[in-house]
Amino acid sequence: MQELYASGDDLAPLFQGTMWGAYNAATNYANHGLTVRGEYTDKEKTQVSPEGRARRAASTMFGAGAKMNDAALAVATQCVKEGFDFLGA
Repeated sequence: MQELYASGDDLAPLFQGTMWGAYNAATNYANHGLTVRGEYTDKEKTQVSPEGRARRAASTMFGAGAKMNDAALAVATQCVKEGFDFLGA
């Protein structure tokens, strides 16, 4: 997750190193980086099964991914309430 935050691969340079960047890194990891049991059909982790896609979707909406997304939003919201804005000022 720290690498996602530092690099901001999918973020505009404006948001790298900001609260918004941190929130996006956390949700990116929760939605795409968390390990989901049974997602892959091979040991090299190159082939995703249809059941694996369904498990990832379920995790993102209802499971560990959803909990992480909720926590990231709560932290970001609290930081903003305490005076941090999304542009890092």
